[in-house]
Amino acid sequence: MNRFGISAILLFLAISSAGSVMAQTNPSGSTLTSTLFQNSSVLVNDGTIITNSYANRGIVNFVGGTTTNNGTITTYGEQSHGIETSGAVSIYNNGTITTYGTSNGIGAGSSGPTSLVNTGFITTSNAATVAIYDTLFITNSGSIISNSTSYSTLYLGGAGFNLTNSGTISSASDAIKAWTSGSMGTLTNTGTITEGNGYYGINYTGSINTINNSQGAGNAAGALTLYGQMPQNYNVIINSPTNYGQLAITDPTSISFNFGIDSSSTLTVGTYSDVFQGLPSTYNINGSSGSFGAFTYSLQYDASQGAANDWSLVVSASAVAPEMDGSLIPQVTLMLACLFFLMGRKKENVEPMHTV
Repeated sequence: MNRFGISAILLFLAISSAGSVMAQTNPSGSTLTSTLFQNSSVLVNDGTIITNSYANRGIVNFVGGTTTNNGTITTYGEQSHGIETSGAVSIYNNGTITTYGTSNGIGAGSSGPTSLVNTGFITTSNAATVAIYDTLFITNSGSIISNSTSYSTLYLGGAGFNLTNSGTISSASDAIKAWTSGSMGTLTNTGTITEGNGYYGINYTGSINTINNSQGAGNAAGALTLYGQMPQNYNVIINSPTNYGQLAITDPTSISFNFGIDSSSTLTVGTYSDVFQGLPSTYNINGSSGSFGAFTYSLQYDASQGAANDWSLVVSASAVAPEMDGSLIPQVTLMLACLFFLMGRKKENVEPMHTV
């Protein structure tokens, strides 16, 4: 019996039932040359999946539940996505997914998945790396890469999606793009989002609620780039005077937005240059000045840069002492009580003696 026949037996033996939950696993050390698919709410690849023919996906889940890749998925055929889902599916990629031809790393129809957690590596050659039309929560601490100049890395739509990125999202074209006028909830970027020459990190036609960003100064990729739609809220993340978020905007379409400093930031007195680049002085920035702990801050338009439309953040020491931390109140109360007690004893000791 060849190794593929052995793999099929291993796969059959790995199918188990726990109540109403069916689990299907491709074990470590085994290789499949066809799709891992069954009416199963738990699909796990711990081994290797390699497909070569048209529309021969790596893993297909149209049932719901969870799909996990801890191994390697490689597809060579057209329309042969690494993972394809429909319905309420949670996807976990801790391994490697590589696709060639016009095949997504992870693709979905008009519904699902509900979440994607990537700690591994996903790359495509001629298609969007993640193409999903639905509400989605993405957490990326690994690498999601598209080598295509025609398709973005994240190609998203639907009612809203939220992204937390501490890894790398990279594209030869736009890194994040909407295929409809869908809405984006919150994008928190403490990693790196890069685009191809002439493209943008974020090219989103729909509304964007909040962007929290630390990419900029101190990052070899430079500022996070955005085309068109400004978020309703933008919070800069400041790690140090030489490591903080910068946003470079092209053709901004909003007329106003809210600015803030993310609560995780560490401030020192000084000027943080080019926090915004390409933002006209006519913009209405709510919260352009305020206080943060023991500091005050203000955004200042740098007229010396001319058409660059750059803004710097100037941070100063607060002239007013910050409010006392509530945790210190008991200690301060005790110290005051001791002080009053000692003052009373001192007064007692200096009273003149009276004789009868």
